[in-house]
Amino acid sequence: MALGAVGGLAGARLRRREAARGHGTRRLAQRAMRDEGQLRRRVAEAIHDGPVQELIALDMVLALLARRSREEISSAAASCSAGLAR
Repeated sequence: MALGAVGGLAGARLRRREAARGHGTRRLAQRAMRDEGQLRRRVAEAIHDGPVQELIALDMVLALLARRSREEISSAAASCSAGLAR
């Protein structure tokens, strides 16, 4: 085998190894990007869901308090009216 042929084979092997490494690196980069996207979605959901649930609960409590206040005001007004009518 001539020296040039040996150099050509070594060069071909080197190019194949570099191509395989490049392919592996691309797959790793794609996986990292996919995993990062999934993590971002989970964080966004956690940030969104927690405060939204707390706001809904607060709204329910405030609505209950408002209803009770209206009922108490109506009851107090009725008592006052009844007392004045005597």
